[in-house]
Amino acid sequence: TLRFTAAGCEFEVAVMKLPREISDAGMQRWLATAAETVASLYDGQFPVSHMQVIVVPFPGGGDPAYFGMALRGGGPAVQLLISNSAKDVAFPGEWVAIHEFLHHGMPFVERDDAWLSEGFVTYYTEVLLARMGFQSERESWQALLAGFGRGARSSSERSLADESLQMHENHAYQRVYWGGAAIALLADVALREAGGSLDAAMRALHRCCAATLRVWPSEQILQAMDESGASRGYPRLEALSGPILRSAAFPDLTPFYRKLGVSMVNGEPTLDESAPIAPLRRAIFTQPRP
Repeated sequence: TLRFTAAGCEFEVAVMKLPREISDAGMQRWLATAAETVASLYDGQFPVSHMQVIVVPFPGGGDPAYFGMALRGGGPAVQLLISNSAKDVAFPGEWVAIHEFLHHGMPFVERDDAWLSEGFVTYYTEVLLARMGFQSERESWQALLAGFGRGARSSSERSLADESLQMHENHAYQRVYWGGAAIALLADVALREAGGSLDAAMRALHRCCAATLRVWPSEQILQAMDESGASRGYPRLEALSGPILRSAAFPDLTPFYRKLGVSMVNGEPTLDESAPIAPLRRAIFTQPRP
């Protein structure tokens, strides 16, 4: 067991006694970096005060972390399956730990509403990787555009809400994760055009609701986020997401790409700084000043 504090959170890490290349120091550096990345969304404070982590080394190559899962039954926890051949240097800034830690900034979302819990967290994983300097804005757009493409190709005759309801039975992971991430992007753009941001809505949601011990349906979470900006006249996320959830088609993001200055040329994203809301696009991927 490793114990350390990072971003104001006490971490208790149980590492299965299996062969691994990553050292204890490398393990701590990796998880502390992931914690600091997530904390950057919450004014520098990790969203919970105590986190349990179970790390399982597993044979194979490729990515340093294969799979993760956020757990809540015995308190905030994540389980992480890692490559036993990956060395210390490969881990800081990898995707999986950041993604799973981000789940604990939100209330426990009903499993039928995975489009919200997984979609918003998937969006923010790519955004925060750029903000913290682990990848460029262009690389984040590469990942987002590729994900949205997979989500669109995975669309069926069922609505996004129905796909989310039966995600595991239908293996509709790409549609649900990336359909939800598309809603997050559209919400962030709409809020920023009105003078707000999805960042602020996420922080308000965390303050009001993340520590509660019940399971939340998506309607109540969106309502809580909407209420945080109601007095300022911001667009309502419930109204924005409703038509997308009821539709069998993946949302058409092309008009937003043009406004943001994002396009694909020979399979690579290009960024037009003269686009109508290019400054807003840059702000999404730039760490706000304290």
